[in-house]
Amino acid sequence: LIAFVVSLAAIVIGSVLGILGGIQSGSLTQFAAITDGTASIDPDALPEPESPANRDFENKAEPQWTDADRANKSAADLHARWERRTEDGQQRAEELSTRFARWYYVVSAGSYGRVHKTRDELLKEIEAEEPAV
Repeated sequence: LIAFVVSLAAIVIGSVLGILGGIQSGSLTQFAAITDGTASIDPDALPEPESPANRDFENKAEPQWTDADRANKSAADLHARWERRTEDGQQRAEELSTRFARWYYVVSAGSYGRVHKTRDELLKEIEAEEPAV
């Protein structure tokens, strides 16, 4: 799973056209800019499976495999699949970061205000529980 994270810059007063296009005309409004978009792979979304206990099965013909060899082969295949998916995800995250690195987003001040909360707005005091009777 790839997470795309953007950070919010401060609210600025100015003309959206003026800021983005170098034009000084247009109405003055408040807006917030979202910049610095980065993509990264979320390691918790695809946890690493256990590696095989050993790779003795690689030096044996399949009919000579023990149950432990079969279990190690299965673990090796699962781990190799995880490595490929992780590498593919990392490559895709890098592609997305490169693709969107130069993008510039503009959001209205109202939208910014709805998502930008202070610590006091996010946290509240823990209420003491009433003792059980």
